[in-house]
Amino acid sequence: MAVTYYPPGAFYFELTILGSPTSPWPRTAIDGSFQEISGLERELDADELREGGENRFTYRLPKRGKHPNLVLKRGLVSEQSALANWAEATIGSDFSGPIQPRTLMVTLLSAEYELIVWTFAGAYPVKWVTSPFNSTDSSIAVETLEMAYTSVKREIKDK
Repeated sequence: MAVTYYPPGAFYFELTILGSPTSPWPRTAIDGSFQEISGLERELDADELREGGENRFTYRLPKRGKHPNLVLKRGLVSEQSALANWAEATIGSDFSGPIQPRTLMVTLLSAEYELIVWTFAGAYPVKWVTSPFNSTDSSIAVETLEMAYTSVKREIKDK
């Protein structure tokens, strides 16, 4: 009997922010709910090396991997938010104190269990954008947070 595979939906996910041992992160529904999370990609750069006298091809030698910022979009939060406070403190910093990086976990979920977890180490906010206000448009105000990070690990969970 053939096993049928169905790819998971990309609409059921959550963000978890882990605190440091000295300052645990408060777990709230506001700071884990997002409309969209993007930037889940990695790429391996390659150097091209041309060999003298060989015109049929170019050697492509691998270099370091790279990744874009993690982009988080959600409806504008109009109440206290630990994530918004952290972003404000980091982006508005005068660098008199250290930036507080966190570990972020993006989890793709199914109805019964976790499917895949991406863990972003050393993350901190680098950009915070609020959508424009327009009196002729009835859309929801959206805030976008961009996070830089040092490394990402992808883990497929057992069922």
